[in-house]
Amino acid sequence: MLSGSDENLLSSELAVSDLDSFPDEEIDFAVDAAGLLADAQVIDDLQIFPRVFDSGAGKASIVGGYLDEDTEALTVFNLISAEPNARLTLAQVRNVADQSVRIYRQASRVSQITSVPPELQEFSRQIDSAHEHISLIRLVLVTRGIAPAKSLEDYVIEGTRVRVDIFDSIRLGRAAGSSVSREDIVVNFEELTGSPLSCLAVRERDGSDFETYLAAIPGNALCSMYAEFNTRLLELNVRAFLGVRGKKTANAGLRETLLKEPGHFLAYNNGIVATVDALELTPDRLGIKSMRGLQIVNGGQTTASLHRAKVKDGANLDDVLVPAKIIHVRSGGEMLDQMVARISKSANTQNTVQPADFSANDPFHREVENLANNTWSPDGRARWFYERARGTYGVAEGIAEAKADTRRSFKAETPKERRFDKTQLARYLNAWEGRPFEVAAGAQKNFQFFMQRLKQTPVQIDEAWYERLIALAILYRTTERIVREEAFPAYRAIITVYTVASLGQLTAGRIDFAKMWREQSISAELQAMIRSWSHRLDELLRSSAGARMPTEWAKKEECWSAIRNDIPHAQDPLPPEIASGLVGTSSAGSTAQ
Repeated sequence: MLSGSDENLLSSELAVSDLDSFPDEEIDFAVDAAGLLADAQVIDDLQIFPRVFDSGAGKASIVGGYLDEDTEALTVFNLISAEPNARLTLAQVRNVADQSVRIYRQASRVSQITSVPPELQEFSRQIDSAHEHISLIRLVLVTRGIAPAKSLEDYVIEGTRVRVDIFDSIRLGRAAGSSVSREDIVVNFEELTGSPLSCLAVRERDGSDFETYLAAIPGNALCSMYAEFNTRLLELNVRAFLGVRGKKTANAGLRETLLKEPGHFLAYNNGIVATVDALELTPDRLGIKSMRGLQIVNGGQTTASLHRAKVKDGANLDDVLVPAKIIHVRSGGEMLDQMVARISKSANTQNTVQPADFSANDPFHREVENLANNTWSPDGRARWFYERARGTYGVAEGIAEAKADTRRSFKAETPKERRFDKTQLARYLNAWEGRPFEVAAGAQKNFQFFMQRLKQTPVQIDEAWYERLIALAILYRTTERIVREEAFPAYRAIITVYTVASLGQLTAGRIDFAKMWREQSISAELQAMIRSWSHRLDELLRSSAGARMPTEWAKKEECWSAIRNDIPHAQDPLPPEIASGLVGTSSAGSTAQ
């Protein structure tokens, strides 16, 4: 099960507030499930505000949600109450779906309901403001029960498509695995376009570990795939979407072709290179009926530009065809990872690709993982676990569970609360280095910013650097706990990151990380200072935002510029970590600038 504090999978960016409307045990389950799905990149940047209320046009309910401005897709996260493994009816699913979608339909009214949490009021105002531009509403429903075999088909309300995605006890169990993000991507061309995707199989040598197909994917189909799966399609891609500003950028050229010469897109564009875990062909092998585990390893820029041109610029993609090389790697697993790295290095020609572009396979992350595996805390009893690839902690835990002599030692030596992943690493470092606005943009975007800088300025890491990183993790997580204890009604996540950034600003990065590492905690004096500062940062965030929404304002560098000169001053006596850090020289150094 997903409940219980020792099984808590809550992602640290999820700020929980106002739990009165649902039973506590149901909220525990839903929040744990949200954390799990965030880890699996099924959802991202989720705000949690559980509430059941009357929207003025019927019962409305929501556990959390987020609005993706780039793809103009709204995700509403909700709970279907059920006993463990109880079978749900389609009527139950439809009832919760109806309650969930009322947040969209009644957004302007919900934003005025004073009894709902401030964060939900603000979220509703965002929806109301973007209402006419939202092209997809994705209802992500979680339940302890078992979903019916037949689910709700996509439907349209007020011109906007609604898709219902149910994660029941079975599917959530699969989500705990390391490959859920890719495994859950299934594209059925017969449903998407009305017919199989025409293809040409490339003759391979006997015994080859892969097979290749050439195709031309309709622009509308690729756009729909990106709208549904978003960056999960690009999990193995080496670059993020870099924007379309400037006439000389490749993305600007793509946009111009889509708007002025859509019929020539096939001739002008290199297209995409994709890998799949499995595919279903027509009997004559001249068509692809469906694909599972699709990943675009080259062509992320093309895909995102295509979607942006349709959504932002109103481009007509009816005549657009995108050339595609589709590679089915038969062996999967490690062989897939190796092939993806080589395909990416060979195929990416629009921008120079550095080794630091390769996310989980990046040498930087491998070295952090190696240091985590071999660096024990000063008492020699425990270590931190770096989850370089999603799900590896669960794999390691499963291996340890299978052996009686390691079952107890793994949990004692590598407790779950000492697990951290790539997005958390980027969050800790960027916050301390004075980039709270990037952290506020969300886990995935912040990670992309971090990796782009790392590519430009590689960092040499050693044991001292790693100990400093863990000290930062302790500082950040303690700040999160304190902010949670202070029970701010809203904006806990951004209060946390701006408080940490302010500490970095005050000390100019000079703080006694070695003391934090030795004690694996921070002093009571520093905790008291953080507690006081958090209230001041809350005031500064709200006042500097003015008429703007604080959560959106916090994502702008101008927000940090407005706040950084008004942060509180440390009062004597200084906390020992700050006093000793200012007296001597710290081994902290600097991370990717």
